[in-house]
Amino acid sequence: MQIGSRETMHLIVVGNPGAGKSTILNTLLGQAHFRSGVNIGDGLTEIFQTVSQNGNKYSDTPGLNTLKTRQRAAKEIARALTQNGTVRLLFVVTLSSGRIKTDDVATISLVLDALENVGANVDGRFSVIVNKCKPDLIAKLRKEEVTQLFLRKYGAGRKCEHLFLLPHEDRANDNDNVLLQGKSHVLGFLDEAPDVKLRGGRVNIEHERLDDTTDNYKEMVRQENERLEELKKNEPPQKTWFDTALEAGAVIAGIAALSLGEHWMRPRRL
Repeated sequence: MQIGSRETMHLIVVGNPGAGKSTILNTLLGQAHFRSGVNIGDGLTEIFQTVSQNGNKYSDTPGLNTLKTRQRAAKEIARALTQNGTVRLLFVVTLSSGRIKTDDVATISLVLDALENVGANVDGRFSVIVNKCKPDLIAKLRKEEVTQLFLRKYGAGRKCEHLFLLPHEDRANDNDNVLLQGKSHVLGFLDEAPDVKLRGGRVNIEHERLDDTTDNYKEMVRQENERLEELKKNEPPQKTWFDTALEAGAVIAGIAALSLGEHWMRPRRL
């Protein structure tokens, strides 16, 4: 895959179990290189894995918020991030009944803390995909105020400027290794994704802080979710389904990424 004008890309994807990291990566690659699907209680990704295609690298990491595998997951995420070079860091999160999940914010915070501890400048240098959004919900989230709320909260105290709402696809519910229809839109989003420079220091994800960090964010997230519910009220329903929902997601990402231009919706090819 050739992403924009940059010669090569190393995409590292981080997110909690069930967020859809592996499905998004498989969609970008055009085939099921990473295990994805339903696994009750735990995530399917257990170790840091990398696939290379056309000069680019795609790395999947295990989720952090499953207690019995947390220590190992932290080590695998740290292994993915302990390198010297430029990468694109993508966090994949989901909503719960249209609300931001505290453990997603806590995971982002811990990973960014770990990178800052080894000298990386992460401010505005990472991206977020809010995955599995219902199309009617996306229609309600098109307000710029909602975009800014998401950017503020998913930034976990840092500047976050690049966010995309990816529509849910019903066929992915109970099937393994599904490839999504929205590939060209995800490619367009990644085309404009910022890079972060990793400096080779040994990254340490402080997994033992996850529960306390989650607790610390609970009240802030609760307040933001109350504001989110107010912003979603009285929005007109979405008139069409998948294409329009994708367009809505691109609009959100376009605002967040600061005027991407007409090329945003142009299909991309691997």
